This record gives sequence, structure tokens and C-alpha cells, in this order.
Amino acid sequence: MNAHIGLDLGIAAATVSYGKDIESLYTDFRAINSILSSLINKVQENLSAIWPLLKPIDWFAGRIDENFTAFSMEIARDSAWKVANEYHILQSQIDQQNYIRNRDKEVEAFSRKIINPGQLLSSIVSIIRVGETGTIKNKIRKLMQ
Repeated sequence: MNAHIGLDLGIAAATVSYGKDIESLYTDFRAINSILSSLINKVQENLSAIWPLLKPIDWFAGRIDENFTAFSMEIARDSAWKVANEYHILQSQIDQQNYIRNRDKEVEAFSRKIINPGQLLSSIVSIIRVGETGTIKNKIRKLMQ
């Protein structure tokens, strides 16, 4: 998801807007944020099927986790819109290729932080994994429901 939002989404938005005013895409681009935010509870329901402790934690947290998730998605998608605008104004293929190469390196660096979040967060994730139920195959099946 990080690679898609951090790189591909902005490039795709700029590409479909080639030769047009990219701002005409902005309303639809922002509308997707609302759609994604509306799916957060469904995703939580699916995740609670493989990690039952999520339900009481979610109940206790109230709307805080949903608001935080929606806010985080909005920040990520705002960054994608910035990428779209920066890429959209590039004229030459060489500039476009250099932009993609540099942006790809930035996204990769951020991805490494997600993969290796440090000792504290890694420990928390390990504790969460202990509470997961089922095989990987069963987890995927439950998440697909």
C-alpha cells in the first residue's frame, strides 16, 4: 500500500491528466478519501476475526482509532496529490524518469522504517501476533469475507 500511495497513485493521476488541467481530477481524488474512510469499520471487523482482542480494544478506543486512520490516509493521499502535481509539470521523459527514480528511493526508505519499526513497536507487534488465531490460509480466508 505504501508503494502504491507514495509513488504509483500520484504518477497515475498525473499520467491520466497529461495535456489537461490536473485540478479537474482533484474533486474525485478527494472523494476517494471519504470512500476509504467509510471502509475502516469493515476492515476492523475483518481483522477482529483473526485477532479477537481487537473488538474490546476498538470499543474502548471509541472513534479515536478510526479518526487516526482516516487522518493518516488523508496525509498519505495528500502526499500522493503533491506527487501528481510535481510530476504533471515535468516536460521531458528524462525529467520524469529521474523524478520517479528519486521518489522511488524516498518511498523505499520510508518502507524500510515500516518494515523495521524499532524494538518497542516490534515487541508490540509480536504480542499482537500471539493473539492471532488460525493458519495463514484461514486468516486470508477470513479477511476476504
